[in-house]
Amino acid sequence: MPIQKTMLIGNGVNRINFAEGSKSKKGPPSWKDSLELLAKFAERPVWNIDKKPLTLVFDEIAYHSRDSDISKFALQKYIADIAKLEHNPIADLLYSLTRNVLTTNYSTHHVAQFDKRNRATIPVRQIQENTFSLFRHYATPEDRRLWFIHGSSDQPTSLTLGYRQYAKYQAQIKSYLNSGLAYSGKKIKNSPLFRKNPVFDFEKRRDHYSWIDIFLRDEIHVVGLGLDYTETILWWLLLEKLYLKAKYPKHIGDFIYHHIETTNKRMSEREENKLDMLHSFGITVKYSVADSYREGYLDIAEKIKSGSKAKYEKQQQAKLAKDASSLDGRSVKPKQNPSLIMPADQL
Repeated sequence: MPIQKTMLIGNGVNRINFAEGSKSKKGPPSWKDSLELLAKFAERPVWNIDKKPLTLVFDEIAYHSRDSDISKFALQKYIADIAKLEHNPIADLLYSLTRNVLTTNYSTHHVAQFDKRNRATIPVRQIQENTFSLFRHYATPEDRRLWFIHGSSDQPTSLTLGYRQYAKYQAQIKSYLNSGLAYSGKKIKNSPLFRKNPVFDFEKRRDHYSWIDIFLRDEIHVVGLGLDYTETILWWLLLEKLYLKAKYPKHIGDFIYHHIETTNKRMSEREENKLDMLHSFGITVKYSVADSYREGYLDIAEKIKSGSKAKYEKQQQAKLAKDASSLDGRSVKPKQNPSLIMPADQL
């Protein structure tokens, strides 16, 4: 079977805000912004957040919140509540490019971006997970799937936030890869890619499969994701993917990291070091040099799926024309002088 393309989308896509009439110039909060808000909510000041691993910052807040009787669930629910989105047509475009989409974002608002016809639902056969998110996804009737790999806002206990949660999640993934899992007495076989005779077309079988299998098998396009070193699970799975590709080159796709360079922003030393690390593993890094992140993401979309940029611009022009037409045809009621309006009880 031909190798499929799959998007891995991060929060960067949400934070470009260029929509007409937008209420915010920045969009949803960054991970750092979210932790600063969380610290205020927990009444627990955290110093030097910029210099600390953000996963440990969450654990720092959670650990000290015990003193003020704020539960971990309350912290998770607060993060879920602030993970709100404004309409973003660029995100709509990126979520439409591939059959499977993986996202590190929490907000279920992404489901509407993934399927504009609002038909995507949680499958009846989906494994019910409270803490982890190996199988958490929404699916359309055409079996397009949106995978929430770090949990989703409709299940706050699933949000992958702190270092402890990452470590437990990684252990769960390791069990799935090698020996399988059990949920409520139901046994789940181990990853089809880690069996003695690997199964690469696992969608055709009735067995459950995970976003991990898609990540390891498909050609992954990373967009809007910083891929910080605290993303220990993704870095680990990337290494597993490289070893699988060396063993089964005809069946395992590449890992492609898309990086936007804007003309008015200099790349940080931290970013340069990360890209060097990716290069050292033979990872393809595709650069999009643009005047804005909007143009950068459009360039990325075009690289992934030819013709998508022209289609997007045509849709935006049609929307502008429709909006203008509705304004031209809108009936405007003449203003009335309140003093000339007789109260209802005097009619």
